Amino acid sequence: MAVVLAVAACGKGASRRRLEAFTTSLRGWGSPPLGTWRPIALTVVAVEAAVAALVAVPVTARAGLVSAAALLGVFAVAVAVSVVRRRQVRCQCFGSDGATLGVRHVARNVVLATVAVTAAAADAVDHADALPLAGAAASVALGAFVAYLVIHIDDLVGALAPSTSPGH
Repeated sequence: MAVVLAVAACGKGASRRRLEAFTTSLRGWGSPPLGTWRPIALTVVAVEAAVAALVAVPVTARAGLVSAAALLGVFAVAVAVSVVRRRQVRCQCFGSDGATLGVRHVARNVVLATVAVTAAAADAVDHADALPLAGAAASVALGAFVAYLVIHIDDLVGALAPSTSPGH
């Protein structure tokens, strides 16, 4: 969860150009509630980075996971509203120009929120039988792989989708 949120924050805020691209993508949502999308874009990047840091630190991990679930829930609702209203908003979720936001983005956020809630609940359980080092290493590797899939879902779907160009 920390990896996904950190990549999202860095992807959007790593440079002035990327932050501007993210801010511009928000215009697809319509009129901004604050008169401009820039403060909202900056807030999204800051919150993603802060929640990623909370999740990464063991003593704050549970609070970070609960915060991640709430943040991802907000994202899921916002994207669902965009889909229902048929807005043409490009996914800039990880700092690159992805597909138009759709049902798969809602599903991704719901699944990630569910994972965060489940992890927070598991963290609340007694740790008397902590995972041995080999199990922890396997969990980290699996988590990194899943994070990669989540981050690149638009690329993977595009690569696996049937070609619509003539002659293919």
